[in-house]
Amino acid sequence: MKTRRWFATPLLLISLFSLLLPGRGLADVIVYNDGRRLEGKILETTEKRILMEVVLGGVSAELWVSRKDISRIEKGATPQEEFAKRLEALDNADLEGHRVLIAWCREKGLSTEAKLLSARLPAVEIAARKVTHPARWCRGCDALGMALCEKCQGKGEIGEECARCSGSGAALCKTCVGKEGSLLSCRRCAGTGSYEKFDPRRGRKVKVSCNDCRGKGKIICPTCGGKKSRSCTHCSGKGSLALPCDGCLGKKRLPCERCSGTGLQEKPLSAEELAREKLEKEKAAKEGEGAKEVEKKGEEKKKKPVIKIDPFG
Repeated sequence: MKTRRWFATPLLLISLFSLLLPGRGLADVIVYNDGRRLEGKILETTEKRILMEVVLGGVSAELWVSRKDISRIEKGATPQEEFAKRLEALDNADLEGHRVLIAWCREKGLSTEAKLLSARLPAVEIAARKVTHPARWCRGCDALGMALCEKCQGKGEIGEECARCSGSGAALCKTCVGKEGSLLSCRRCAGTGSYEKFDPRRGRKVKVSCNDCRGKGKIICPTCGGKKSRSCTHCSGKGSLALPCDGCLGKKRLPCERCSGTGLQEKPLSAEELAREKLEKEKAAKEGEGAKEVEKKGEEKKKKPVIKIDPFG
């Protein structure tokens, strides 16, 4: 966005005011003596004038406004501050409120905030469904309309036993082929434990002990380290292969049969069932708080005691 700096004369201000569009991120307002309002962002102030940034037809412009022409200055919140305020007041189940706020963000040029809110809409829609239909929202799919695939339990894949390792995750070492102790003949000494080496001081070859096998003639298999087997490369040692679930085709969820994918069941819960559900939720909440309290006390016991008085005087 280009930025230009202009000096605002009364005639120029009249023409600018007619072209002025709401700016992105601009919230300050200068009210002139004749009642006209100029919206923008104050960048600099001096004793005699004020520098304000405005947006004209998509082009940012900086205007110097004389203080003698100003009746008052209104310092407003920035769009980001206003967004935070509106979001805090917005209920998590207010679907229409979220849509209105998204439209407002786009109007104010807050594209990032609009995208974040749009990503929340599916969860807000579910929450709104629960609030609007407390007795009818489907408990089988948590009002989502899509239930976890029973075949893969929502994983999207099914483990199939690896044919190469028979599900063990290990394969016979190709180097030692599972020999006893995974011992191989030493290459340097050909399994004899020693080899001939030329000695320049004596001027002839002498027999020396092999350092690689320490004179034993055998070394532990370097591939498997003596384990006789190695990790199966076909299944990466897992013993099974993850294949896409043929029940949900890897989608993890399927339309809920209980609510026909609507998130709402035809038969509403009775008052007794709703009361029982409420009691169960309250009980679960209390148990969760109790577990946290026990965990907190356990952490406090682990802490070292603080000695406030010197025991040694």
